[in-house]
Amino acid sequence: MAHFISASRANMDITVILHNNQVYGLTTGQSSPTSMKGTKGKGTPLGVFEQPVEPCGVALLSGASFVARSFAGTIPESTKVIASAISHPGFSLVEMLQPCVTFNKLNTYEWFRQHVKPLSATPTDVYEAITKARWTDTDIFTGIFRQDESLPPYHETFAILK
Repeated sequence: MAHFISASRANMDITVILHNNQVYGLTTGQSSPTSMKGTKGKGTPLGVFEQPVEPCGVALLSGASFVARSFAGTIPESTKVIASAISHPGFSLVEMLQPCVTFNKLNTYEWFRQHVKPLSATPTDVYEAITKARWTDTDIFTGIFRQDESLPPYHETFAILK
């Protein structure tokens, strides 16, 4: 998380595509930092007690110049978002929502299709973006939450790095 926040703050010219299926599938379904509160697994038989980390919110609060979320079940939209992130000059995050069909029986493709809603427009300020990026019981917005190309990428900030 420290490197993620530092890269966001500095506006490093990198694209992070965070595949969020809310579990560590390679460790047979262990809860992850993005697991929903109450999620039960082998390591958390009583359920996860902590609030989930919200990657888009962390990136927005850290000053990332491009923040978006997409759903793996909407390939054309996801392709456009990823292409925009890669071409963005500076730090970009795409949180890719995707079901873990083996270990996450709650957040299935059907569950996401019921909860995912496209943003009607890119928010105009960071606080509106954070509000839209929050997961609620009914809505998880997808789309671009922030795209600010006025901020120079880190390597263009210092003459020696240009």
